[in-house]
Amino acid sequence: MNVLIATNMEQIEAEFKKRLLNAAKMVSEGIEATMKKEMADFYTQGNPVMYERTGALGETSRVSGIKNNDTSVEFEAYLDQTHKYTTGTWGMAEVQENAENGTGGILGKSGFWERTKSKIPNEISNACNKVL
Repeated sequence: MNVLIATNMEQIEAEFKKRLLNAAKMVSEGIEATMKKEMADFYTQGNPVMYERTGALGETSRVSGIKNNDTSVEFEAYLDQTHKYTTGTWGMAEVQENAENGTGGILGKSGFWERTKSKIPNEISNACNKVL
């Protein structure tokens, strides 16, 4: 447990903001690592013969910078639907949707986005327990 000794409210607020930002950084990094692992794991299943894998799907995970104000912190974790995809007639959004759902003839370990989302509460809890 992190003990805080403060002599005034400003010190408490400053320390809380610092710890909140540190927690957000930990969560952001954890989610980014999870996304990258899940995207890499997608390619561990299936062996397509009707198309050649380009690996473009695995390059779509993104985490924005952390926005910080006096009362909150936030960042976005998402799959970039504008990422360049040059094979076939589908855009990246269609590739992501079909790959996630295991549809459209795309072979791989589906459910990567759902698994990522399911791990977010634990990332938040772990980070808060470490810094708050």
